[in-house]
Amino acid sequence: MKKYFIFSRPFFVNKMLYAFEAFYENGRTPLKPGNTIGSINKAVDIYNYVSLKHDFTCGGENLDQIQGDMVLGFARGDEPFVPLGEEENAPPREGELIYYDEEGAIVRSCLWREADRSKITETADNILLYMECINPERRDAFSQAVRVLAERKI
Repeated sequence: MKKYFIFSRPFFVNKMLYAFEAFYENGRTPLKPGNTIGSINKAVDIYNYVSLKHDFTCGGENLDQIQGDMVLGFARGDEPFVPLGEEENAPPREGELIYYDEEGAIVRSCLWREADRSKITETADNILLYMECINPERRDAFSQAVRVLAERKI
C-alpha cells in the first residue's frame, strides 16, 4: 500500500520575498494553448496539475531515498546535487535556500530543481508531496490548492 504525506508551508520571508518572486516570474514558462505536458506517473501528474491549475510550486520526493531528516535551510555551497534527469553534480550556491538531507541537496531554486536520487517512480511506496507559498497575499488561494492536493488519491 502506498503511503503519501502532504506538507504545505506558507513560506513568508519578507527580506527574500522579492528575490523569489522575481525568480518565479522570470523562470516559469506558461503553457501555451494546445500544448500538453506528458504524463510521468500518477503522483507527479497530480502535483504538476495542482501546480499549473493554482499557480504554486509543488514538489514531491520518494521518502525511501531521503537519508535522515529533510531540512529546509541555507546551502553551504558544497552540497552534492544531481538534478532530475541529469548525471553531473550541480551544487547549490552558498546561501541558496534548499531542502537537504545527510547526503546533500534534494531541492533547489524554489522547488523548480529536484534531485534525481529522490525522484518519484512508479515503485515508490512512501511519497512526500509538498508546496510552498511565498506571497502572504495568496494565503487563501494557497489553502485552497493544498486542499485540492490533499483530495487527490495516488
